[in-house]
Amino acid sequence: MLNIAIIAVSAAVIVWLELPRMLREQEYREIWGFIAFLVIGIGISLAQTIFNDIPTPVSLITIVFKPFSHWLSMFGLIQ
Repeated sequence: MLNIAIIAVSAAVIVWLELPRMLREQEYREIWGFIAFLVIGIGISLAQTIFNDIPTPVSLITIVFKPFSHWLSMFGLIQ
């Protein structure tokens, strides 16, 4: 629960520091990009906090290339 609060406070501080300048300089496209990346980052952080066992991309690569590695070792091309 504390981790979720830390993520929320961190996001609020980032918005508090960055958004007023962007609004003052009327950088509306940058605001949309900023919000999109912030929401993605908050979502990933919350997912890692709530679900401790999220697989990494390395596990997907291992699943994909394991049969290929086995096939190469059958022909003696790798050990």
